[in-house]
Amino acid sequence: MQFFNIGFGEILFILIIAVIVLGPERIVSSARQAGKLIRQVVSSPFWREMMKTQAELRQLPRQLMSESGLDKDVEDIRKEMQGLSSSIRMDTNQIMGDIDQKAQGLGTIQEDKAPDEKPQPDEKQ
Repeated sequence: MQFFNIGFGEILFILIIAVIVLGPERIVSSARQAGKLIRQVVSSPFWREMMKTQAELRQLPRQLMSESGLDKDVEDIRKEMQGLSSSIRMDTNQIMGDIDQKAQGLGTIQEDKAPDEKPQPDEKQ
C-alpha cells in the first residue's frame, strides 16, 4: 500500500520516531494537526490542478501516438513481428527435427558395425 509514495514500513518507522520524539501525550494533538493539514492540502484548488496536470501528463504519450497515427504503425509492426517470430519458431523446429533424424541415422549406422571391426587407417601417399 502506497500513500504519498511512502510504503507501510516507512509509515511505521515515521510513527515510531514521532512517538519517541513527541511522547504519548502530544502525539494525539500532533496527529490531529497533521490530518487537518493534509485535508486542507488535498481539498485545495492547487492540489486539484496538480492532479489534473499529472493525469494529462500520463495521457500525453498515448494522445501523441494517436494524433500522429503512430498507434496503427506500432500495431502493424507488432503483428509483423509476431508473424516473423512464429515463422522462425517453425523453421527452428523443422531444423531441429532434421538434425534429430540425421543423428538417429548415424546412431543406427554405428550400431550396425561389428564391435571387432576396426576402422581402416587412411592411406598416406
